[in-house]
Amino acid sequence: MTNNYVPVALLHSRREALLKLLPNSSLCCILSNTSQFRNDDVEYPFRQDSNFWYFTGLDQKDLLLLLYKSSTGVVEEKIYLMPHSAEQAMWVGEQMDVSRIQQLSGVHACEEQSSLAKDISAYLSDSKHIYANLKLYPAHPIVAVLSTAFLDKEAL
Repeated sequence: MTNNYVPVALLHSRREALLKLLPNSSLCCILSNTSQFRNDDVEYPFRQDSNFWYFTGLDQKDLLLLLYKSSTGVVEEKIYLMPHSAEQAMWVGEQMDVSRIQQLSGVHACEEQSSLAKDISAYLSDSKHIYANLKLYPAHPIVAVLSTAFLDKEAL
């Protein structure tokens, strides 16, 4: 669970370059990979999504990188993670905590997934352009929250 020493400055410059390409009022959601199962209880070895890796340097599953550019050009970067308990760690291994994710990726805003539904509504209210790789990972635990929010925006 390291970033294999990808310099944080390089990761930041990659995200900055992407944000410069996005028009104002944009929301970009890049999901990490999730567990892929061979059968009921055997997982394939984990391999991170290449896009997520390129922008964060993180190899943890079930994360979301959210890049937002407001109508005035103000940018925000945030990573959402799934909560993990000590019991889960016993079965699936330790997961990075917020401070480790911040240290390795250089993204200072990092929160648990529970705050995503509220946050995404605020971002979507100003977003005219939405970029997301949701179809790649339909079983990702964060996809349900994002899909519901996107559908609600379409209904407006």
